[in-house]
Amino acid sequence: VWETIIQDTEPEEDEDHKIHKRWKKKDSHAQQIITTRMDEALLVHVMTCNKASEMWVKLTSIYEQSTEMSLQILQGQFFSFKYDESKDIATHISNLTTLVNKIKEAGECISEAMVMARIIISLPRRFQHFVSAWESVPSANQNLNNLTSRLMTEEKRMLERKQNQNNS
Repeated sequence: VWETIIQDTEPEEDEDHKIHKRWKKKDSHAQQIITTRMDEALLVHVMTCNKASEMWVKLTSIYEQSTEMSLQILQGQFFSFKYDESKDIATHISNLTTLVNKIKEAGECISEAMVMARIIISLPRRFQHFVSAWESVPSANQNLNNLTSRLMTEEKRMLERKQNQNNS
């Protein structure tokens, strides 16, 4: 069946029509497999196709455009990622990591250095002194795990200071 889908050329008419009939039967079967396994919304795109190979080309072009578009959307979300004050730092980093994983699944690689830069840039002002301290960490020790750990520790200290001030 797969041969029929990827083979774009219809065989020549032979004298007894056996080869052409066999190909037509395989192509019809391939078209049936394709159409019965797709979402109804996509049927509109392949209704005018006469061969399974045409259906395949049409579907491939639709999904490639969709993947490219969603990659652009994901990249836009990455570069505009902001800290949500209603969430803690662990959730913030987790949300960004989830976004990075989606970008990787779409075929684009984002380096750990880029992820760390995005985290640091997205931090609210209250972490300003942390950023200065982080910049003094030797580059050999600047990794995502270390950044996450230090940010969580810093957030915990900030909460403790705030509670102590409220209790005073």
